[in-house]
This record gives sequence, C-alpha cells and structure tokens, in this order.
Amino acid sequence: MRKTFLCCLLAGLAAAVGAAGVKDLPERYQDWLADVGPLISKAERKDFLALAQDYQRDAFVERFWAARDPRPETRQNEFRDRYYSRLEEARALYGGLFDDRARLYVLNGAPAATIETDCGVYTWPLELWRYPFSEVANRSVTAILYQPGAAGPFRLWLPAEGHAALLARIDPTLAPFAQRNAFYELVAKHCGELWDDIQVILTQFRMVESEQGAGATRAIGTPTSNDPEWTDSFHAFSTEVEEGAAVLPARLALAFPGPYQSRTRVQGTFTVPAAGARVTGEGETASYNFQLTGEVLRGEELFESFRYRFDVPSSRLQAEQIGLDFERALRPGDYRWVVKLEDLNGGAVHREERAVSVPRLAAEDAAPSAVSPASAGAVSISLGEPAAAVLSGAVRFTATVAGEGVAKVGFLLDGKPLFAKTRPPYSVELDLGSVPGEHTVRAVAYDAGGGELATDEMLVNPGKQSFVVRLVEPREGARTGRQLRARADVVVPEGERLDRLEFYVGNERAATLFQEPFVQSLVLADGGIGYIRVVAILENGGETEDWVIVNAPEFTARVEVRLVELYAAVLDERGLAVDGLGAGDFEVFENGAPQEIVRFDHLRDLPLYAGLMIDTSASMAESFEEVSRIGRGFLEETIGARDRAAIITFAEEPSLAAAFTSDLAVLGSALGGLRAERGTALWDSLVFAVDYFRGVKGQRALVLLSDGEDRRSGHGFEEALQFAQSTGITVYPIALAAGVRRSGKGQLTRLAEQTGGRSYFLRSIDELAEVYAQIQRDLRSRYLLAYQSTLTEGEGFRSIEIQVAGGDREVRALRGYFP
Repeated sequence: MRKTFLCCLLAGLAAAVGAAGVKDLPERYQDWLADVGPLISKAERKDFLALAQDYQRDAFVERFWAARDPRPETRQNEFRDRYYSRLEEARALYGGLFDDRARLYVLNGAPAATIETDCGVYTWPLELWRYPFSEVANRSVTAILYQPGAAGPFRLWLPAEGHAALLARIDPTLAPFAQRNAFYELVAKHCGELWDDIQVILTQFRMVESEQGAGATRAIGTPTSNDPEWTDSFHAFSTEVEEGAAVLPARLALAFPGPYQSRTRVQGTFTVPAAGARVTGEGETASYNFQLTGEVLRGEELFESFRYRFDVPSSRLQAEQIGLDFERALRPGDYRWVVKLEDLNGGAVHREERAVSVPRLAAEDAAPSAVSPASAGAVSISLGEPAAAVLSGAVRFTATVAGEGVAKVGFLLDGKPLFAKTRPPYSVELDLGSVPGEHTVRAVAYDAGGGELATDEMLVNPGKQSFVVRLVEPREGARTGRQLRARADVVVPEGERLDRLEFYVGNERAATLFQEPFVQSLVLADGGIGYIRVVAILENGGETEDWVIVNAPEFTARVEVRLVELYAAVLDERGLAVDGLGAGDFEVFENGAPQEIVRFDHLRDLPLYAGLMIDTSASMAESFEEVSRIGRGFLEETIGARDRAAIITFAEEPSLAAAFTSDLAVLGSALGGLRAERGTALWDSLVFAVDYFRGVKGQRALVLLSDGEDRRSGHGFEEALQFAQSTGITVYPIALAAGVRRSGKGQLTRLAEQTGGRSYFLRSIDELAEVYAQIQRDLRSRYLLAYQSTLTEGEGFRSIEIQVAGGDREVRALRGYFP
C-alpha cells in the first residue's frame, strides 16, 4: 500500500483549520487568507479567525507582515513586496496555489535550473527544480514534482511515497526496491535522447532519495517568521473581556492640558475605590496592581493601541480612592476609545467605549495641572532635531524657549559649556569633528542670577547598537511637589525591540509603559527628597537605566564611574593561546602610569558580537564561491545562541547585508548572493562598520576580508584607525591578493596591532579556512581586563601597555584610546 504523502497535504491542512469561520469573513479577509496560505501558521490562522472586529483584523494583518520584515527600520516591507510579486507570477504560471510548483515558487522564487522530462506513456509528467540556495530551507534544494494522471496540479514527490507514484503503468504489488528498479530502467530507456541528460535526471533522483527529500520538504513548508512570538504581544493589547468577569468600579476622566509638538496631550485619570480593588502582600510590601489596555480608533481604523501597568503601594494612599494617570499625544480630531482596566489581583474588569474629540491647542492654551511642568517652573526649552541622521563637522543647533524670565541660553557639548546666547534666536554652530561620533548636546535656560530654569538634552549620532534611556523630566535637583511629571527618551539598538519602560519612585515600581509617549505621573512620599529612576527593557532581556534626585540639598553631587575595558589575547612563543592566567598575572599601564584592574574575566563563555566585512569589488569576484562557503563554516563554528554576527559587504560603498543576529539562516543567506561591483572604498567602509558597532557592550570583533587596496574612500587611513580605536573594537584584516602594495600591507598590519587583532596575507584562497579557525580560537581565549583610569584630564590619545608574567609571551590588545 502506498504511504500517505504528507507534504502535499500541507496546504490542504492549513486551509482546513478554521474553515468553518472563513466563509463568515468579509471577502477581503477571505482573499488575504488565500494569499498567505503558504506563509501563515496554524496558530496564526486560528488567532485571526478568533478576532471579532474588522479593525482588529486589519491590525493583525499589519503585524503579520511586520513580523516578517527583514528591515523594520525602513518604511518599505521588502518581504511583503517580494512575496506578492512572486504570488502574481506563480498564479500566472500555474493557475493557483493548489499546485506545489506555485508554492515552491512563492516561497523560494524561480529555480536556478529546471528539467522537464518526456517519458511518453511510461511515467507521469515530471519536473526537476534546482535551487543552489533556498532561504526557506537554508541549504541547496532539489525538488521533484509530478502530475498524477497527467492532468491537474503538480505535486512534490518524496521517496516515502514510493516510485510507483511516478509510474503510469506499474504492478502495485511489487516490493519498493522492485518499483525503484523498474522506474530507473524506464527512465534510462524512455526519458531522454542523450545519455548525459538521462544521467542528470538519475543523479537528481539519487540525491533526493539519499536525504529522503529533506531539503524539498523544508523548502515547501511554512517558514517561521522573524518574530515567532508576535501573536503573544498582539493579544496583550486586546480589549476583549472574558464572559463572567467581575466588574471593577472605575471612572475615567479625560483632560487636555496643552500641546505636544503638533499634537495635543490627552491626560487620562482612572479613579478606583480602594474598597473595590484587591490588595496583595502585607505590611510595607502590600500593593494594588492594575493593567490598562486601550485602543484608539479613527473612523473604522485602529489608530493606536496602548498598555500600562500601575503598581500602587497601599502605604501611599492618602484617600479612599486610587488614582491612575496616563498620557497620550494625539492629533486634533474625533476618535473612539476602547479601554479596559483590570485589577490584576482580583480579576475584576472595567471596560468602556467613548467618543473623544481632541481639540487643537496653542502654547498659550496650556493649562497648569498637578502633573504638568508648571510644578517645576513655567519656563520650558526644547532642542530641535537636526535634519541629517548622521552628523559631523559644523552643525547648527536651535533651542526653542517658552516662558518669562530667561536671561540667557547656554549650549554644552559633551558636558562642556561652549556658547551662551542672550536673545533669540537661540541658535549656535557646534563642531562635532570630522568623523561621526556620539555626542551629547545640552541647552540650558538661565535666569538673571545664573539659576537654571529649564534644560533639554539630545543624543547626537547614537550608535546603531546603542541602548540608552534618559530622564528628560524632572531634571536633576529640581524642586517639585508631592506629585510630578516624569518624561523619558529611549534609543533602542538597531534590530532590537523595546519591551517596556518602568518608572520607579525610590525602590518601588510605580508604572510600566509599553509604548510612547514615555510620560508618567509619579507620587513622592510626603513630598520630600525623591529618587526617580527609569529602566528600559528590551524583548531579549537587555536593560539600561537612568535616574535623578529631586528636592535634594544643593551639596548633593552625582558621580559617574567609567571603566576602560581591554580584551587581551596572550600567546606563547609558538603562537598558541595561553590559558589559566589570573588577574595577578597582568599589569596595565596608561600613558606609563600603573592602573588597578577592578574586573577580570576569561572570555571563553562570554557573548561575542562579530562583524564579517567582505570586499565585493571586481578584483575579488573569482573567490566569491569559496568565500561564501568558508564564511558559513566560520559562523557556524563561532556564533552560538548568545552571540550575534553581522555581514557587511563593500565595494564603492558599504552595505549592511545582514544585521546583528544569531540566526545562521539569515547570515547564510547574506553570504549566498555576493555580486561583483566596481571600486573599493576600504576606509569609508571600515568607518561604516565601526559606526555600526557603536553602542555594543562587551567583546566585539571585526573580520575584514579584502584585496587590501583602497581606491575611492573619502576618509583616510588615519581617520579610520582613530575611529576604530575610539570604540575599542578588535579588527582582523585578511588580504586575499598576494600582490598587496607595501603601503597597503603596512596599513592593515598597523590596524590589527593597534586594535588588538592580527593581520593575515594569503597566497591562496585555500588558506582562508585555517585563518578563520585561528581567529575563532583567538576570540574564545581572550581575557577581559577592566580598570578605572587614574588620568582625569586631557582629551588626547592615551597609550596602553599590558605586561604579563611568564617570560616570552605576546599580548595582543588595544594599544590606546581617545577618551
């Protein structure tokens, strides 16, 4: 008996899930489900069919595509555009997705090669498709497709189905090995005029048989999204209430305290009787806990969703009512709000819908409130965002000031006062240096006596991997009442997503925000000294924080400690890594002065951020296939679950082929499509790569693969070297061309020595695998030495020397840095 063919049932199974609900959907959603049949998982389909409102379905569709967007930082969703383009082509070629050729085409694109056999009446029509690399399967794929009965759609064949499925005339009682022999004999006799053609066909069949069709099964299966858990976060914003839930006695009041840029601040306050909510914990740890979920609709479309968590210590209550404040910023217009407030301890829920008309307000319409900036003074100041995303050289910054009593506005760059303007426009030009770097620009409004009235701060050129949160309000040392308004700004690393922002008063969490604007009303204990802290948390668990102290004595000072981190490799006289060393075996000197090592680690098990830079200029074209193959092997050996790697290609200009990820399929795909281009902008590309690393904490390494010659860069070698030294990244240059000029070889050697890496000059591409293996061993056998510099003044280059006990040993580490 023939075995059931699982793969060809995939589409049918997916369509069957929730089929009873599909016919009840509006036609446009039925069409969408048909379009995404090859993509949507059973769980996603079930979740979609469970939605009750069209605006929820629209939001689901948007999030569905966002979860598959390879570059969410751009407006265009390249995956969705490519998918629909392939879908249109597949329907034109094959009629519909019921044909497995169409499904393969939609998921993997057009095959690199196809063979259509003509075996007469002996076999059913056959097609052999070949993909050198499939993004879905993350490997090369050979797919065999056949047309049962010589009519209708083609199906994917797997060896488990047996060769009898391919034969038009066969005795079904034959054993499997007899069926296979009969098939091969018929192919050899009737499926091609040329023996070479027949051999190609038989070779492809043997390949598929040897792996039991594993590659084709993966290539036609439902691919996973970039964010497999996106539906969990989607459901977290649901305003639906379970049947039978207890009712929470709550009232919602809305106010419009003033404008926020081109929008209007909408301030919401829920009032809940303390007796109507349940408290958890005892004594000083007792608290009320609530979660607010909201949907804002404009017309029939979901304009935005929001979610908050409130933690209210019962010891802070001074009345029988619990007040829960939140703030949104909306453009003037008419909306419909759907809000759900849930008592997390008792399970009771308040849900309501209401129409909200948001007015257009000017600055003079701002109404002082208990949580408005008026509690800290009537003056406000705001730095305008420069037009360019990456800034260098002379850049103009402008501050907008509102309020009375401002005598001057001062501008500070990286904490150093530079200019002051006594009258508007409050605008200055600041020199940010020739190479883009991270800077902090601050504008301060002063009164006639030099007292600080208001301040605003901007992070310029934050590293693409920077993770920074800062409290904009209240400012350090501000005088506030018992209730204050806190506002935070966040910079999230490229490719990562913020999970939540937590506001603390002292050590007690007061509120959790899951989306912008990050503005929250906070209540101090008895209006005294307040320690306000904000913590930003990524979806991957990474954290960063900022804090201020308000209502503090004037002598209170904030001290920040910055550690210099060195990643050192120690080699013996044979060039092998030396293990087993301790902190006492090392001495560190900065500008000749001894430094105390305050942190020491062996890096064998610490996470690694690695960048693979590949020169794709025409001079490298002959090596692409080997470079791609060996690069995949290097990444497979080096990148674990806690590590991240990025692929950067460059010729006339650099390009980020794959952002930081631990997904080897994504990295392999980036290495699979190398194309030759003209020119080599080596030093510009190095600056680009190092800039991409800015903000990454911990062990960082950049492997640079090139012919070693720069022909088109705007930046010079010295600028690129200085930029690399300022970030502390380790660079491993590999030159593939044997004829590198002496100057180029010297520059690559110096680049490696000054950053703690090692340079390689290969005579043949065959040496590359061993070089990668050496680098991999090097990265896993380094030591972390951290110290707090004893040098407190000076902006120039600081040299670093590391000495290690044990005689003839070489230390490779950063030779110096710019503070």
